[in-house]
Amino acid sequence: MMNALIILFSLFSADSSIESSIDNYLKSRLTEYVSYEYQVVRAPKSNTNFEINYNEPYTLNGDNLYLPVVVTKNNEDRVSSNILLKVNLYKFGLLANENIERNSELNDNLFRFALIDVTKLRDELANINEITKMRNRLFIEKDSPVTGAMLEEKPVVNSGDVVWLNSIVGSVNIKMHGVARQDGCVGDVIRTKTDDNKLFRVKVIDSQNVLVLE
Repeated sequence: MMNALIILFSLFSADSSIESSIDNYLKSRLTEYVSYEYQVVRAPKSNTNFEINYNEPYTLNGDNLYLPVVVTKNNEDRVSSNILLKVNLYKFGLLANENIERNSELNDNLFRFALIDVTKLRDELANINEITKMRNRLFIEKDSPVTGAMLEEKPVVNSGDVVWLNSIVGSVNIKMHGVARQDGCVGDVIRTKTDDNKLFRVKVIDSQNVLVLE
């Protein structure tokens, strides 16, 4: 993990043990990120005894991370509380080198590998190793991160393709030509039209064959 940039506000006394505890907690919890930055926004008062609660998970809401602590009052009462951190979280991913229209043929030249701030991303970054096997179902703007939600599997059958319609009647397989009316991946249900303009719902078997469902 890359070294985190740590910026501590003077909200509590400069207690190196507390700073170390924050560091240790974050390093043990933020393992899915390549690096992170944080600022302490709110913490218990400097004259209050408190410690990081390693038994509780943190809560992340946008760039606000609530780190659990236990506060001891009057040397007896123990109360659950939190330290509020402002964070930036980073992962490696792909950025678009140019605007990419939807349903484009994707290749490595369209993207660059970069360290990306994913703190406020709603979706996970796309799998880098799978990118050329996919197409983008959404428009991708230049310099924007590529997320999995933007992509879909490449269809093996495209609208307008001529395919074999297979209809199973007992032990007999009846085959006839048809034209796909929709794109489809293996297992998808799409519509086709035969030469005599009959419409059928079919299940995609491969790039040349579909199974008639009705």
